[in-house]
Amino acid sequence: TIKSGGTVGDGKLLIDASYQHGLHCNNDVKITGGDIRVKTISSDGIRGKKSVEIKGGKLDVNAGGDGVKSTKGDVFVSGGDTEIKAGNDAVQGETTVQISNGSLKANGDRGITNAAGEILITGGVVFATATKDELKEGQTEADIKDNRFKVSAESTQPVILLNTKEQIVKDQRVEL
Repeated sequence: TIKSGGTVGDGKLLIDASYQHGLHCNNDVKITGGDIRVKTISSDGIRGKKSVEIKGGKLDVNAGGDGVKSTKGDVFVSGGDTEIKAGNDAVQGETTVQISNGSLKANGDRGITNAAGEILITGGVVFATATKDELKEGQTEADIKDNRFKVSAESTQPVILLNTKEQIVKDQRVEL
């Protein structure tokens, strides 16, 4: 069910969007529970103008564009089990990206991005990959540095950033 004000509560919601964004609101999108699956071909999966807040539930987004995006505001993850596969940014916030609880798997060309700065992680389990953060012929490190996952120094959750020179395929073992 979708409650007024853009809040998704208990229940099951399946969205298959061929031409437009899967779930789009000109205000806030708040996900508090339920089983939500969003699939888009070329657009964003979940897009809120002011903010997107994930507090609970199971969320599965497969988007040709960005997975979860706030065009003018914040993205908050404070609960739930979220898995995103995106053709562009898996998670993109304009002003803030803050993760304080829950489980987030964010796979996209640039993983998790914040246009205004860094990502604050104070809890939860986060696994993010970026496939476009690689040097192409003729590029320098400076050409791609703005696409890198930037974790705030104020984050209290331990974070490991791993850059590889070779592509890692699914289920490939990585030794540290």
